[in-house]
Amino acid sequence: MVVLVDGYNVTRFLFPRESPSHEAELAFFLTRLVRYYALKKEHIHEIVVVLDGGMFSHKTREIHRGIVIVYAGHGRKADDVLVEYGKQFRNGAILVSNDRELQRRMAAHASESVGVAQFWDMVTTVCLAQQEDAAVRFGTINFTKYSSDDDEDSTLAGEVDGLLIEGSMSLPLHKHEKDLLGQQRRGVNTLSKKEKAVSAMRKKLG
Repeated sequence: MVVLVDGYNVTRFLFPRESPSHEAELAFFLTRLVRYYALKKEHIHEIVVVLDGGMFSHKTREIHRGIVIVYAGHGRKADDVLVEYGKQFRNGAILVSNDRELQRRMAAHASESVGVAQFWDMVTTVCLAQQEDAAVRFGTINFTKYSSDDDEDSTLAGEVDGLLIEGSMSLPLHKHEKDLLGQQRRGVNTLSKKEKAVSAMRKKLG
C-alpha cells in the first residue's frame, strides 16, 4: 500500500493559526510522519508527500528518512501529480486530503481517500503508543524551500519547536468520527456504511 499525501492541504488544515513559519510546520509534520512510517513499514510500502510548485519546470523527487517528497514542478499543482500516482497505483494507493474534487478524481482510478483529521489522529495514536518502546531516535529533517519567484533556495535546519507548532494545531473530529467513537464506548456494534468505512481505514493505517 502507498500513502499519497496532499502536502499543503494537510498543513493548512493542521495549522490554521499563525505559527513561526510554514517551513517549520511542514518540517514538524514530516518528522512525525517519519516515525509513523518506521513503525508501519510492514503494512505501508511507501509514503509520498506531494507539494505544489518547485525549483524546476519538471517534478522532482527527494527522500527524507524513508519519506518521499515530490515537488510538482514550477507552475504545477500537486493535485495533478497525485492523480498521476493514482493512475499508477490504483487501489493500492490511499490519498490523504480534504480536497473533495481531488478525492473524486482519485476515486475514478479506484484509489481510496482519508481526511486529514482522521489520518493525523491515526499517526499520532501509533506514534504515542510506541513512544516509550521506540528504539530508533529521529533527528530533524532538513527541508529545502523552493521559491516560485526566483531560483534561490533556502534550507531550514535545526530543531523544530514541537510544543509551539503543536500549540497552533486545530483538529476537530468530524461528526461521523464522534458518532463512531461514541458507539465504540457504548459497545454498539451496528455501524452505518460511513462508519464502517472509517473503521476499515483505521485497520489499514492505524
